[in-house]
Amino acid sequence: MTTHTFPKQAVAAHVDFPEQQAEAPAEPAARPKLDLLDGVKVNVDVVLGRSVLDVKDMMALQSGSVLELKQAIGDPVEVVLNGRTIATGEIVAVDGRFGVRIVEIGAGDR
Repeated sequence: MTTHTFPKQAVAAHVDFPEQQAEAPAEPAARPKLDLLDGVKVNVDVVLGRSVLDVKDMMALQSGSVLELKQAIGDPVEVVLNGRTIATGEIVAVDGRFGVRIVEIGAGDR
């Protein structure tokens, strides 16, 4: 048999605090040196499209299956930084690789 020890019950009491004078607003802090972040690497994801599947349909996927996306050809792709959409763009080819031409920055979180 397990026994538990419970802490003493808390007692509520009224406490008066002295009035404080409003302080003059402090001068705005200097902007941090953003160039300190120049070498920091971040992961950027480009979302081509989305689809919703039943688990049954997902389990039936195999090599050669085609997954249809909701987006149409030519629709903008989402540029995502840390899970937040920061821009939209269009898919382009750059030296035999995929690239994204930014169309709108600040596209919002979708």
